[in-house]
Amino acid sequence: MQSCPKKDMERANSILEELRSDYVHGASWYYDKAVEFFEALGSYDPFKAEILEEVRPGMASVKNVIEAFKKGTKEGYSTEKIAKALKSLKSSAYEKISKFSLDISSAATISFSSNVLSLLKGSGVKQVYIFTSEPNAELKQAIEEYSRFAVVSAVPLSSAQHYIEYVEAVVSGFDGIYSSGHFVNKSGTFMLLCTAKEKGIKSVIVGESFKAYDGFPPPALKVKWENLFIPIFESVPLKFVDMLITDTGSYSNPDSLTVKEIYKNFSEELEKKLREGDL
Repeated sequence: MQSCPKKDMERANSILEELRSDYVHGASWYYDKAVEFFEALGSYDPFKAEILEEVRPGMASVKNVIEAFKKGTKEGYSTEKIAKALKSLKSSAYEKISKFSLDISSAATISFSSNVLSLLKGSGVKQVYIFTSEPNAELKQAIEEYSRFAVVSAVPLSSAQHYIEYVEAVVSGFDGIYSSGHFVNKSGTFMLLCTAKEKGIKSVIVGESFKAYDGFPPPALKVKWENLFIPIFESVPLKFVDMLITDTGSYSNPDSLTVKEIYKNFSEELEKKLREGDL
């Protein structure tokens, strides 16, 4: 294993500190930062990889990056090659997802997701209800971005049962999807999808395949609010989901086997990228 120059080690440690102090960004950002982390190290270091995983235990995107560098290094690929492959997969994933659309003109969502933004915009949605709860650091960004193509209303989750009847679908992103039969997203998602199911409103979740993992969701990340520590992410059963959209395709009524298939597809695509010449 190559030694890491001091300035690169400082960069790697800086990334760790940035991750530890973050309570706003989603799984895609963590994916990017995890790749940057190994680029700064210049090689796969199992001890440093363990420290990285402990920052957000069980987060699918981070685990997939770690496993990619571990396996790729074992197979003789350079850190640069593995990083390029992972970046290429992310770029192509977003492009593939952006080609999907729904036959709807109104939708409800929660918080902010670039994939949801792309899907709703591409579908020609004209009315968006953003359901929100405290704390919500992404509400301002969500209103600003969705307002570029639709009439947007921020609605407290306590009013979900009433306002959800005004939309044709609930569309949510996800920070991770697991073969245990769950996906993880911002707190409040469970309530929103449960209400949609009760009201007969279609529920759609959208996200990249690198967020899929063969395992169980991580422990809930909590922050201090008032005099309590509250979770800002939560696990939601896939039984509440009518359609799953990823870069590997769309799936009706997804389940554990669906997630296993997506996870396998991501691993196989990574292998193909690593076997390619110049990326």
